[in-house]
Amino acid sequence: MDSNKAKLAVFDFDGTLYKGDSFVDFCKFYYLKKPWRLWFFFIQLGAFLFWKLGLLSSTQFKSLFIQYLFWDSEMEIKRMNQLFWEKSHNFNETVIERLVFYQKEGYTVLIASASPKLLIENACLKLDVKHVVGTELIPYKRRHIVMKNCRGPEKLIQIKLAFPEHHLAFAYSDNKDDMELLHEADQGYWVLGDGNIKPC
Repeated sequence: MDSNKAKLAVFDFDGTLYKGDSFVDFCKFYYLKKPWRLWFFFIQLGAFLFWKLGLLSSTQFKSLFIQYLFWDSEMEIKRMNQLFWEKSHNFNETVIERLVFYQKEGYTVLIASASPKLLIENACLKLDVKHVVGTELIPYKRRHIVMKNCRGPEKLIQIKLAFPEHHLAFAYSDNKDDMELLHEADQGYWVLGDGNIKPC
């Protein structure tokens, strides 16, 4: 370990800091606020079935899933997202305590998620975390598409691109896709379904 490098503590978001899947929960919130969009559910259901059958990649599935945002500007999506996070308090307090500890100890704290960055930025501000890596939504012909899903190996690539001069000291995740990330860190931690933490 290079003691001269700044230390990085990385946290996955969904299932780790957040109890559940914010990507899905925000969609449900959107449908409650804009019920005329519910017909997009059939697109999502079809995409889910094709993904489970291996006929779609996770990137293609995510691009189809987010089509319920069709017609809305980035400003409107951000407005809706802010409303969502004002009401949501579904966080894992055990993991939050670790995050706060690293902040106090002077670590650079990064939230790295496969969820769209646009949809978790307000939550990160709520947690007083300013560094976020996530899946980028690209506006395209009045809809949004995903070019690169920030998941698995791609997540680790994005972390290294964002913080090339940092040393990866700690990493937390509940997802097996982050195995490489957890092993790359000096110490990786699994976040279990009940919210408890164990070294991996």
